[in-house]
Amino acid sequence: MTSFNAIEKLQKLDVSHNKISTVIPGVSQHLQHLSISNNSLAALPNLCLRRNSYPDLSELQLDSNKIGNFVPEYLNCLEKLKVLDVSLNYIDLLKTDYFHSFKSLSSLCISGESRTFYIQERAFNNSNLLSLDLSRNKLTTKSLHGCAFCGMDRLEKLNLAKNNFFKMEEKLNTTLTPLVSLEELLLLDCKLQTIPTVTRYYHNLTYLDVSWNLIKSWPNNLFERNTKLNNLNVGQNLIQTVTSKMLPEVLRERLKTISLTANPFVCKCELVWLIQWIHREPYKFWDYPEGYRCLNITERICLNNTGAFISVTTVTCFFICVILIASVINKYIWHIKYHIYMWRYRPKQLLDIAEKHFVHDAFVAYCVEDGDWVLHDLLPVVEEGENIRLCIHERDFLGGKLIIDNIVQHMESSRKVLVVLSNDFARSKWCQFEMSLAQKLVIDRSIESIVVVLLEDIETVNMSKSLNALLKTTTYIKWQDNENKEIVWQMVKTSLKRQYEL
Repeated sequence: MTSFNAIEKLQKLDVSHNKISTVIPGVSQHLQHLSISNNSLAALPNLCLRRNSYPDLSELQLDSNKIGNFVPEYLNCLEKLKVLDVSLNYIDLLKTDYFHSFKSLSSLCISGESRTFYIQERAFNNSNLLSLDLSRNKLTTKSLHGCAFCGMDRLEKLNLAKNNFFKMEEKLNTTLTPLVSLEELLLLDCKLQTIPTVTRYYHNLTYLDVSWNLIKSWPNNLFERNTKLNNLNVGQNLIQTVTSKMLPEVLRERLKTISLTANPFVCKCELVWLIQWIHREPYKFWDYPEGYRCLNITERICLNNTGAFISVTTVTCFFICVILIASVINKYIWHIKYHIYMWRYRPKQLLDIAEKHFVHDAFVAYCVEDGDWVLHDLLPVVEEGENIRLCIHERDFLGGKLIIDNIVQHMESSRKVLVVLSNDFARSKWCQFEMSLAQKLVIDRSIESIVVVLLEDIETVNMSKSLNALLKTTTYIKWQDNENKEIVWQMVKTSLKRQYEL
């Protein structure tokens, strides 16, 4: 227990680092500085118990005690009190207008409270306050009322370091809005992902510290209105690149100190302007050169790399385009060939079928695997004694000509097309081409029709869209290798004969 009795002319009293648990106020007319720090006070001492006991007291240190409840009436009688420090106590609540009655209070420190700390609306509400320290209090926007700083229109310095505003930047912006006179703002180690945009409206701001956060970037025009900003600390963040618009030239010229230390810069040519600035004015950069990466990037290196990059990119893009074009051509080669030859062999003027002179009665479209059936079964039966002339590529195609030319020429000179359909036929690209060409000639009325002989059922995996359409729209003859062969042959011969012979 300690009693502060009158001591003539005593102006400063320091009883810190003791085990004082109770204070009985005395009378000291000239005491200006009183420190009771690092003691065992469980309650706020009532220095207003005797009014005007300390008329000249201007600084009071009560930090590092065990004070759990702040009672304004115990201190607000101190009309000249300017500095009050109640840090590192157990205070857990500041109510509305707690500091409104302090007439001269200009500096207040309530940091490092060991409990969850709640601050109500307009808790400070004192236009005389110039400096406020609320660092290390585990504050969030849930425990800090959105209007906690209302009524502090003259506050010049605010310290909110080592609180937790992770993903709460928007609410923090609202809370900081009333502080229009701020000159110094400390938000280091608050888990911020962005710099609060409200800072752009602080026209008197000279010092901003947002180091040790999670900031990756900020808008180009963020500091446009901070015409007095000359100290900026954005070190120990997650910044990978900084553009010249993020730190415009006007700001760069005005800055006395800047920290970009320990950021994970990606060493690309976009940083050349920054590296040049660092080398030009190294005295402005905190922790230079140890805290900075990419200091060996030069404009010359980037120009060389740019030329090489353009060359490599151009060549790479060329080869990619060639590969893509080749892939497309390979995938649609037969469609492309089909349309090319259709364009080449398109008749200038289609003639009526009745007026055309056909060399063959039918062009036989078949695959090599079905050649034996065509040559040994179909050809003897259909041509012998029936006056039907078939076009067989082994016999009738001219040597020395392109296969595609032979197909188009002989199919156009045939009255009909006989398709010998099998799974091997369905898998053959040449056979698919012949079938597509035949369908085109029928549509153009260059030939009469397509006759289909189905040697076997077509498996689903071999069924193309055009083949499926042909089977659904054309009455086909199904080959049966049994006693009904005569009926099948009669159907084939009837289908291939000229109409006037039927």
